[in-house]
Amino acid sequence: MELPAHFLQPKPSLMLAQHESCLASIANEEHPSLADTLLADAGYANSRVHPDYRICVLLAAVACEVKIKDTLQVLARPEQKDLVDLILDKPRDVSIAASFLFDSGLKAVCGRSMKEENRGLWKDVDKLFQVRNKVAHVGGQGLPPDMLRGKVEIAVQAFEWLNQVIQEARSTQ
Repeated sequence: MELPAHFLQPKPSLMLAQHESCLASIANEEHPSLADTLLADAGYANSRVHPDYRICVLLAAVACEVKIKDTLQVLARPEQKDLVDLILDKPRDVSIAASFLFDSGLKAVCGRSMKEENRGLWKDVDKLFQVRNKVAHVGGQGLPPDMLRGKVEIAVQAFEWLNQVIQEARSTQ
């Protein structure tokens, strides 16, 4: 179950349809994916009165990495599954920067590339991973605050693009 982007923005109350949808999901014991949960957590951290943008960056980047890996596994044809699993399960043996999974990794699996189709978004995703590395490895020291802001919104756009790729792939099967 994927969380829609509107769940990432704080709302004063649930609409009746959203409430019923949530109750149905609970009754069916459905759980959102890890990627959606991480993105929702990033959205929550971003919505606070005094957001900690370093936490937002970390959560948004990890959410994107989990989402692209999930997408590659969903879209891989049976003859590609072993190779996709090798790339995703053995990152020390096959090293691909996370942002390139949105480009060459996805292109190899389904013929689509964020870098080719939406270069601006791909550059933003690549920058998200670069900033994540600076936060993860040096605590974000030396990063200006404006470099940390806006990363959750980039992740939301990346999720929307990947969801569209999945939906289009399923509609042509």
